[in-house]
Amino acid sequence: MGKGLNENLAFWRHLSNVQKPAHLFHYTSAEGLIGIVTSGCFWLSDSNYLNDTQELKEFADYIENVIFNMAVNEGNSLTLKCEDERRYLQELGKHARSAWPGIFIASFTEERDLLSQWRAYCRANAGYSIGVPTETLYRSARAREFWLVPCVYDHREKFIAAREVVEFFLNQLREGKCGVEPSEEIVQSFRLTVTRYGAVFKHRAFSEEKEWRIISSPMWCRPGVKFRAGVNSVIPYVELSFKNELMQDDDISKHLIAVVGPTIDYGSAAQSCQWLVQENFPNRCAFSRSEAPYRAI
Repeated sequence: MGKGLNENLAFWRHLSNVQKPAHLFHYTSAEGLIGIVTSGCFWLSDSNYLNDTQELKEFADYIENVIFNMAVNEGNSLTLKCEDERRYLQELGKHARSAWPGIFIASFTEERDLLSQWRAYCRANAGYSIGVPTETLYRSARAREFWLVPCVYDHREKFIAAREVVEFFLNQLREGKCGVEPSEEIVQSFRLTVTRYGAVFKHRAFSEEKEWRIISSPMWCRPGVKFRAGVNSVIPYVELSFKNELMQDDDISKHLIAVVGPTIDYGSAAQSCQWLVQENFPNRCAFSRSEAPYRAI
């Protein structure tokens, strides 16, 4: 049930069909740029190890609110069936905050030159944003059964998504596909769905970022997971290659865009960036510089 569930939900299909920009940009440090360009890969980190651990909890808040409102608003006229439904949903809701392990994500933005992103990645006086044709990212993601979708900031859209998820699982009971006590399969599918949606829900304060994310299919204990050192723990990640998709495309207008961030020595930074990218993606990259003043960082 879990693997194909997203495609059964109208809101997820809506996200998958949102009009895509020509390029999506990933902000990174000098070390990150070298890794991305030389390997032709992006790293997707386990969603349970995000810098902002509150992100995944926001959708759980919406799920819990929908379940509470459905239980309360139907009043005291509940039949035995409705009592069963209430008990079923409340039991299922207990798992809304149990994030599913092994869902990996990578973040991108529509904005090539955003001051808040430079502030996050230029602390060592060396930040870059690397733009990849969105179609290249999309094809690379789908080849792995991953998704490329925009983040959701709007309150109404979040509520619609949460209600659809709750109604989907309620219908499993109504259609006789499960009992009042949620089975292990139902609980796992619910946790997986909430984790996937949680990976694209962001607070509206960050809406200027216009963020998109690549989200993996479940990778828990599957081959291909690697590990890197984090600040507080070992962080699982997976690689997503995009180089072959880009270089094999006959349309040479589909190229990378490398943006050099605010720096005290733009000339040297631009020269080395161009050299690095040209060595690995010959004649498939355009270059530009940030218009943000260095003093603003």
